[in-house]
Amino acid sequence: MSFTTWELKVRRDPGAPERIRELGEQLRLAAGLTSRKAATAHAACDTEFRRNAN
Repeated sequence: MSFTTWELKVRRDPGAPERIRELGEQLRLAAGLTSRKAATAHAACDTEFRRNAN
């Protein structure tokens, strides 16, 4: 079974649109938390570097 065939079969299952929507929300949330965490970690490292530079 090809991926395309499998995907079409899965999308026809009852409840699939809701599950797909939930997964999309979870992925967006995870991506947002990851990017925010990385930005926060970078800022913390920058602050620590400046503190130790003196």
